[in-house]
Amino acid sequence: MILPQYTGEFSEGSLLIDKIFRLVKLLYQATPSWVRILVGITISGVLAWLAFREQNLEEVITSFKGYPIWSALLGLLLFFISLWFRAIRWRVLLIDEKTSTFQLFLTQNAGTGINNVLPIRILSEPIQLALVTKKYGMKASTALATLVTEHVLDVFATASLMGLGVLLLPEIRGFSLQMVGSLVLFTVSLAVLFLVARGGIPGLPFIGRLPYIQQWTEAMATLRGEPKRLLLSFISTIIHWLCLGASGWVLADALGMDLHLLAVVVMIVAATFFVNSIPSAPGALGTFEYAIHVTLGFFGFTGGAVVPFSLSMHVILFVPPACIAMIVVPQLGIGLFDLRRGLSKGDLAGNDNLNDPKND
Repeated sequence: MILPQYTGEFSEGSLLIDKIFRLVKLLYQATPSWVRILVGITISGVLAWLAFREQNLEEVITSFKGYPIWSALLGLLLFFISLWFRAIRWRVLLIDEKTSTFQLFLTQNAGTGINNVLPIRILSEPIQLALVTKKYGMKASTALATLVTEHVLDVFATASLMGLGVLLLPEIRGFSLQMVGSLVLFTVSLAVLFLVARGGIPGLPFIGRLPYIQQWTEAMATLRGEPKRLLLSFISTIIHWLCLGASGWVLADALGMDLHLLAVVVMIVAATFFVNSIPSAPGALGTFEYAIHVTLGFFGFTGGAVVPFSLSMHVILFVPPACIAMIVVPQLGIGLFDLRRGLSKGDLAGNDNLNDPKND
């Protein structure tokens, strides 16, 4: 077995999920694997050099020596709390499903963990769909619809927090142009979706017939009569990002960096967006540190504490999901190297090997 196969086991949504997996295959096969890896490592190497070239080694060593382990553990605890609220965000959107919050917690982190080790990060959602449907029995259409809605709420929450950060923190206005551009893009995208959901866009009727737009419209139609669920999901998303920011704030405070909580939230949002936007080495090593380094520069932090902060934040954000993925994903009958081979060969759909007893 190489990857979970979708061959009609789901009464609803199976065709759409099959198309998603095929799209992932095409994107992944667009370039040879050695080119993807080489480009990712090169970009990460250059960015790591840019981030660390002016750091004073003695200051960095001093910062590491004075780093309190209890602060790191507290930051890790807050990170896990943020992940739990992210799972709650998804759970409250499920109306007639029995999938538990813990199962969604494992699903989300397995997808994130696999995604983080790829040079081009395109597998998070397909892995989540595979786990939540194949392992936990959720209807494919429900899984996809709520996953899309969950991400829409995530956009609202992060845009709101980033906008609040621009208003309250003068330092962020140094890169407000990029942030405003992102907010405008988010707003336009959401406006288009809402227009389609309300009956289509005049002059462009074909947009409403696109399968992914139809799926999102169905999700919103289902949840339109559940405003409390949408509100609870949105609140859970806000708490998720605030806990994530608090995790970074604890680490920064332990290193003597006086940062506002919203500043840390904005920094993590920006770094996450940057890391997911460009090819990089597995684990985004170097790329993540560069994003944190640049963002901290807007707040006036360029000393030796920047390196231990970026590295410790990197470990907290990337290692736990990777560990969860190594435990959960093989339960589908897949290994990490099988996953890579499956994408390379395009074996994303077409047989029932997952149910072979040899894969148990």
